[in-house]
Amino acid sequence: MSAGLLQVFPPIRHAFAYGSSILCKAPDPTRQLDFIFLVDSSLAWHQANLATNPQHYSAKAQALGADAIVKSASAAAGFHYNPYVALQGQMCKYGVVDKARAIADIKDWDTFYLSARMHKPVLDLISDSEVVQCQSLNLQRAVAVGLLTAPQTMSEEDLYLHISQLSYLGDPRLEAAGKLEAMVADNLSAFQQMYRPVFHQLRSAVGFEAGVVEVSSR
Repeated sequence: MSAGLLQVFPPIRHAFAYGSSILCKAPDPTRQLDFIFLVDSSLAWHQANLATNPQHYSAKAQALGADAIVKSASAAAGFHYNPYVALQGQMCKYGVVDKARAIADIKDWDTFYLSARMHKPVLDLISDSEVVQCQSLNLQRAVAVGLLTAPQTMSEEDLYLHISQLSYLGDPRLEAAGKLEAMVADNLSAFQQMYRPVFHQLRSAVGFEAGVVEVSSR
């Protein structure tokens, strides 16, 4: 999977793949690849994309136009999704959101929609320095909330599982039993790459040794 897959689109500031398409040990080739695109102006982006890739949109969205698409998205965490899009022979789904709206959620957990997805490993295809910086803060807060709502001492893997569960609390669509556990176990090295630098950043408040994480008593 490479950024070359995205060359058919108008300019994108930050893009990543997420979900089972990158996290499953044996991805299902019949399932869609999932992408999120952060753009400067979703209105201008959809206007350009409707002109170059109208087949990506439903007939209703094509008829209503970019203004209606953006107005509808504003009531859904700012995202508009186009599903069942064929890119280089692979079926894909992509969500588009204003970069400013995305950063508000990553920094402030405004809707907890995008920020929670970024608590789990994602595959960056196009990187924006401001988004990367905000993501560092997002992960720090995930560790803080994870430790404050769990036992004082826990295994590193259990902490990643607890953080991954945060977005499902109170949600009737809670992942099937065992699915999140398998996802964390299968991607442990990716979680470690994400979160171990955070343990170092928070070392005055978080203890970490031999795969055990704890809230410091100092």
